[in-house]
Amino acid sequence: MKKTIFGCLAAAMVACTITSCKNTCCKMENDVDTLSYATGVMYADGLNNYVLQTYDSTCLEDVYKGIKDGMKADTDAEKAYNFGLQIGGQLKSQIIPMMNDRLFAGDSTKKINEDVLLCAFIKAAQGDTTLIYDASTAQIVVSNAQDKANEIKMEAQYGENKAAGIAWLENNKNAE
Repeated sequence: MKKTIFGCLAAAMVACTITSCKNTCCKMENDVDTLSYATGVMYADGLNNYVLQTYDSTCLEDVYKGIKDGMKADTDAEKAYNFGLQIGGQLKSQIIPMMNDRLFAGDSTKKINEDVLLCAFIKAAQGDTTLIYDASTAQIVVSNAQDKANEIKMEAQYGENKAAGIAWLENNKNAE
């Protein structure tokens, strides 16, 4: 009995949903369409807030266009291209700003040369053996530069306090 009542309620809900959709882009004709629609609404929840953390509201239509274009990718080549776009976007919006901060200690006159980074990135990914650095040497070069930048940043931020502490220790080394 409970199953019958639940089934009737579910069928009524599907029927109401199918007939109440006024948006021409979502013509729902059966329960699969209804579940597809609900899935779309569920996964879009919070999207605009997420987008607005990075972009202003004038970019929302561009985001929607990108989503639609991304959904059109059917072949492996199209999917691979979209994947490449994601990686390029991460390099541009996350990696490069992070490395500028880490390598140049907030010095706004210096920044990563994006063309050189991209050239080295692609050549390394392709396995080019003519690169100046292998991956482990590049890691050492970057790590050393980060350490130096961090020292400069710490000295600028705490140098005065450090000097005062050294002076205090010097003045009080013979106390007691």
